[in-house]
Amino acid sequence: MSIDLRAPLVSILWLSFFPWSALLLISCGDDPKDTGLAYSQDIILSDQNNYNFEGSLTIASADVAEQQDVLFDWSGLTIDLMGHDMDPSADVGLASVVVFPYDTQEQITEDLSNDELMQSSIGLYVGVETEGRTSVYLSELLTLFGYDIGIVDYLTDAYQTWMFLLNSGTTPGIDSRMLMFFDPEPGSDNNAITVQNSSAQLEVDVDLTSLQPLTVLAGSDNYVDWSGVTTDARGREINLSTTDQIMVSRYLSLTAQDLESQFLDVEILADGMWSASIGGATSITLADLTDDGGSPFPGLDADYLWLLALQCSSCLNPAPPYLTVLDVK
Repeated sequence: MSIDLRAPLVSILWLSFFPWSALLLISCGDDPKDTGLAYSQDIILSDQNNYNFEGSLTIASADVAEQQDVLFDWSGLTIDLMGHDMDPSADVGLASVVVFPYDTQEQITEDLSNDELMQSSIGLYVGVETEGRTSVYLSELLTLFGYDIGIVDYLTDAYQTWMFLLNSGTTPGIDSRMLMFFDPEPGSDNNAITVQNSSAQLEVDVDLTSLQPLTVLAGSDNYVDWSGVTTDARGREINLSTTDQIMVSRYLSLTAQDLESQFLDVEILADGMWSASIGGATSITLADLTDDGGSPFPGLDADYLWLLALQCSSCLNPAPPYLTVLDVK
């Protein structure tokens, strides 16, 4: 069977380093009576309220023999690429390989870090559900449609870059926990790869304190509108039609400065989270949000630091495209 390595696979690398994706920070503030100003429950977002974000990936690589079956072993993997603890058996549901036939490892790493990887860069995807195992052979991996294409036969240096990924669930590209490159080299006799805690690492640089905060009244039916936002956290043009979920989380004893230094743990540290699907809309009321159990959003109040997220599940790097601080009165 022949295969066209140019065939694009739409959004196959939705690398979910941040489960919460785009965040909106909401903090408590002074009594509005102290200023004499009239505040609104409306939350109207603009570019001047956005935060700054930069992220970079470091991805290890290992040489392997050409056209030889490769054993991938992650039995010793206990920390994921975000620095979170994980169980190599219980927390991995899918092992996969993505081939980039024309781009170097350096180009792929840079494109993933900057959320600029194009679907046309992806030539081939194969994967297999792990079902509790902590190792798989390359020959076990199948296409999205369940076909065995003889992937080992393609393992040559004629195809530029090969990447191995581990995901929590069984949906390709969603909830990635670890990844690394492997490089078929003439003369190599290696046919085993050990995936380690250091195989890939993510570093972020976040600025939540230089933005212009918004002031809003407490309540449960606050109207949120982001139709006026034109740029994302990296200063690039934002595509609002790709936002598909809004999420709100709250923190009792943390400040915006605390979250700058613990940005990869915002979901773990949350005291509560609520969400709603928005399907590319540009406005919503917070009363439409519910938690995982279906309970309604309880409302903003000045006792907590609040985060509100606009999630883009189809973005290659779902880091927050927009984030700002709200001063809740």
